[in-house]
Amino acid sequence: MTDENPLTVFPGTFDESKFDLTHDDQNMVSDARADIAGILRERGGFYHVIRQTKTVDSMGRATALSDTHYNVNAYISSSGEETIETHSMGEAVKGRITVFFQHEYTQDLNGIAFNPKRGDIFEDHDQKRWEMKVIKNRRIGDKIIFKAVDCLRIDNEGDAP
Repeated sequence: MTDENPLTVFPGTFDESKFDLTHDDQNMVSDARADIAGILRERGGFYHVIRQTKTVDSMGRATALSDTHYNVNAYISSSGEETIETHSMGEAVKGRITVFFQHEYTQDLNGIAFNPKRGDIFEDHDQKRWEMKVIKNRRIGDKIIFKAVDCLRIDNEGDAP
């Protein structure tokens, strides 16, 4: 019989965890980013994002509007996927979602680099459009691991639940 505590005699159980404080920070970041990419592949889907660019004249007036289209893998939050907001005359419309993106996309499906920005338009599988309002960078130390983006519905016309 030994004096060892049986709860601590499991070699290999915790000594190689990526959550150990002594783990190399750079590997932890790359492992976490790979985990997020895997979750987005398994649970997410491919979505359309539109970035509008205005051309202005010397007086600051918009003279042209151009769109750049991106196709990226993302995940729409299942908890509170869409909240109901009450608008004029008690009309209820679906209004908010949170979309999760990788820390960056060196290429979207069309080979174009993409990084979500406030004001971009996210289009879901039902062709509903959402404006990206708040981008929350989730980090380990000073490295971004993924982005949680709060979006507001921008095309609610005639869409009562």
